[in-house]
Amino acid sequence: MVERRVSRCLRYGWMGVHVFCMGLLCPSVWALPQKTDTSKTLSFQRTSLASVRTLQVAQGDDPLLKEAERLFLEGRKLARQKKYEKALAKFLASYRIVPSRTTERHKRVRSTLLFLIARSYQLLKRYPQAGLYYRRFLQTSPRGRFRRMTNKWLKALWPYLRAKLSLKGASTIVCSVKDPRGTRSVKLPRRLDVESGPILLICKAEGFREKRLVLNIGPRGEKEQQIVLVPLPPPVPPFRSRDLRWLSYVVC
Repeated sequence: MVERRVSRCLRYGWMGVHVFCMGLLCPSVWALPQKTDTSKTLSFQRTSLASVRTLQVAQGDDPLLKEAERLFLEGRKLARQKKYEKALAKFLASYRIVPSRTTERHKRVRSTLLFLIARSYQLLKRYPQAGLYYRRFLQTSPRGRFRRMTNKWLKALWPYLRAKLSLKGASTIVCSVKDPRGTRSVKLPRRLDVESGPILLICKAEGFREKRLVLNIGPRGEKEQQIVLVPLPPPVPPFRSRDLRWLSYVVC
């Protein structure tokens, strides 16, 4: 049975093993805030054996990955003791020393650590930071159930991240609103739900200068913004050569 678990974790790779480990060390990892499903939790002995075997395969002779493994294991130990603040510091340190360039192996390690950092922030109830790192994790193109789990947790975090933005102005103005969830185009006036954090507004109207604004709204906050655009200056008529000749005749 142990050998079968090891081979399965080897097939999933670095990513699968660390998610299994994190889910075991933090029992609430596998569930949303409502309840925890303990029937599908792996035993510690099997997970520990699988993780050591897989980490050795993943790291090879790379000193950076060896150091990343050391910091990860320290963070895992702290997470077992429910010292999530200190565990988070270890995961962040491990993430910083792994370069984002080079091989696919480094990218997988960074992707795994992004997931663990996001989960640690969520357990510490720092929901804006958790949402930020979950979205960074999604940018690494995870597959299968890891993507589904992350989308599910982001949906569960939405009530804690939601903010309200009221845009007021002329009905001819169209604004592009970019928040951490994405970009959308709205006509004014408009009241909409956005994700807390920096929000970029690009507002346009025919015959007016484009206006760019960056707004910062906290979780569950509300903000009202009046959009006023400056009209474009009238075009300057070009000089004609015959007018200049006429002027030269008068001067002479």
